[in-house]
Amino acid sequence: MDVSDAQVIAERWLDTKRPLPDDRFVIRKELTRERAFGWVFSYHSERWLQTRDPKFNVTDNAPLIVDRANGSVHVTGTAQPIDHYIAEYERTRKSRM
Repeated sequence: MDVSDAQVIAERWLDTKRPLPDDRFVIRKELTRERAFGWVFSYHSERWLQTRDPKFNVTDNAPLIVDRANGSVHVTGTAQPIDHYIAEYERTRKSRM
């Protein structure tokens, strides 16, 4: 699996979580992180990205992890910095393997 495959998986997952009926989530490619386990994708509402209007800002858009081994999607969190969730995923992933 490469980043393009992982992004398709993340986009399909995000398509099921539309913020508004006439909006969608868009992956911020410039914020994508690659790690040994896979990729971390950040995203925002397309309308917010186009307008920067606060009424379209989604506050609970926790980055997604797509695991390269099996294509599974894991939602991180927003209460801590993303590095916290990446480290937590790396730690728990090792214990599951």
